[in-house]
Amino acid sequence: MTDHIQRTLARHVSFATHPKPGAALVTITGFTPAPARKPRPLNEWAFDRDLHAYLDALAQFHLDTWELRGEFPDDTLPMTYPFFGIVEHAAYVGGDVIFEKDTSYMRPFEGDIANMPPVEWGTQSAWHRRVIGGLTYMRERWGDRLFVRQRGGMSPLDMLYELRGSQLMTDMYDAPEAVNALAAQCEQALRWWIGEQLAAVDHPMGGILTGMDVWMPGRSFGHLSEDASVLCSPAMYREHGQPYMESALAGLDGAMIHLHTAGTHAFGAILENPALAVVEITDDPNAPRGIDVLERFNRPLQGKTVMITVTIDDLRTRLSLLSRHHLILRMKAATEREARESLAIVRTNL
Repeated sequence: MTDHIQRTLARHVSFATHPKPGAALVTITGFTPAPARKPRPLNEWAFDRDLHAYLDALAQFHLDTWELRGEFPDDTLPMTYPFFGIVEHAAYVGGDVIFEKDTSYMRPFEGDIANMPPVEWGTQSAWHRRVIGGLTYMRERWGDRLFVRQRGGMSPLDMLYELRGSQLMTDMYDAPEAVNALAAQCEQALRWWIGEQLAAVDHPMGGILTGMDVWMPGRSFGHLSEDASVLCSPAMYREHGQPYMESALAGLDGAMIHLHTAGTHAFGAILENPALAVVEITDDPNAPRGIDVLERFNRPLQGKTVMITVTIDDLRTRLSLLSRHHLILRMKAATEREARESLAIVRTNL
């Protein structure tokens, strides 16, 4: 581990273990002269046959991306992880998978929800081999050059949405007991999946690196999406989502959640979860920006680490707001000069 990496990791650890308003980490992308070459598209791989070749190509891409940065002194760390689109967050419990060029999804179960097959999980799954086995392989093959971080996961409600599709929203009204029974099964599966990932990844300085490149202490986990909450009312989320998410995360040292600005109507319920230590807020089209959501939800976000995307203009004009929170800032810079100016503002003021 180089001195540069050690210093960066130490900043992550100090930031997480001594939280205070007005402190911030920042990761900046976009300023390197040319992007690293990506592996060929997901739908061109036969993962059962070529898994290790794919993971090697993916790790090489992550390493090349890191090296292009030339030890730029922000808070980015060199990391790798298995990536299969998004479907790996739920496919370990069953279902038919469809791969596209750079993403993946599941073919939802059609018909009466009462006839859905039970949620099943175990080490015999191809997705356990791809994700958990992939994490283990990447540690052995690439661990001397890259940290191997968690892949993350989905909330029980999001897992159920992957399996059922948009019909889940009407199921909440037509068959609420069936929805809750399946959500409970997804919660048990998620607990197991979290444990499997915790056992497979690196634990630098007594913590873990989450699916969004954040160091968290002890037995923490992240990120976990809660996307289906965007599509249902707060009341429906409280009945079919909140209890199972809270139960799944009980006993962890902390968790990181991934939210969308299009779903702020459910934030009040989601943020009640006592396990949530880090809240990532992704900007959506035709919706408020994360920095505006930060201001709107100032009180419930106090005491949590909040990750948002900002611009250099935000750094110049909204420091009063930013200084009230414990933040991880993500941004793109068009040039290295802009990246260095942005970094200087953060280091001087936050």
